[in-house]
Amino acid sequence: MATTKMRSSAAQTYGGPERRKAQRIPVSYPIRLRFISSAGEALERYAQTRNVSSTGVLCGSLDAPEPGMKVDFSIGVPSAYARSLPTAQLNGLAVVARREPPAMNEALELERNIALKFLTRPVLSTELSMFD
Repeated sequence: MATTKMRSSAAQTYGGPERRKAQRIPVSYPIRLRFISSAGEALERYAQTRNVSSTGVLCGSLDAPEPGMKVDFSIGVPSAYARSLPTAQLNGLAVVARREPPAMNEALELERNIALKFLTRPVLSTELSMFD
């Protein structure tokens, strides 16, 4: 089966059959990213998830790591009773699968989406450390 690509004025959009192995769930949770920059500097960045699946997460970040970089991540999981307060977090290791071109967000800041592919199965923890 041949796949086709549709071309828009801004970017190419995939128009073929769905190739994702895992369903993505649109959620907006806080996520902390820790990684080593290409200059060897240990960095920590905070972002918001766009969607999550069993194989990875898409998040928006003002300062995103490069594709191929390994990232330690923590995703704040809100309580069913108080959605603004995390009661647990998912911790794991991922690799940056792709980084999209920057776009303007609602706060008029340049932000880019980054796709993280899980390298380890995320572990749920009730010991919150991402907000320390």
